[in-house]
Amino acid sequence: MTLDDPGLFERADPHRARDVLSAFPAQCRAALALRATPALSIARPALVVLAGMGGSAAGAELIAGCAAARLDVP
Repeated sequence: MTLDDPGLFERADPHRARDVLSAFPAQCRAALALRATPALSIARPALVVLAGMGGSAAGAELIAGCAAARLDVP
């Protein structure tokens, strides 16, 4: 087995998880462009809840870890 084998990744990753992960940064940039601008009358949140079960909780952990230093809400 060699990493120079062009078919190695296709055989090792039949569900193309590598492509999904590679596309994630572009999806995040696209999501930022789609975000709604809240009206100024919306009160600042006192609490933020991110929830998930099993592997879905990993996304919440990632966001919480990245945002914890910048947020002053629990």
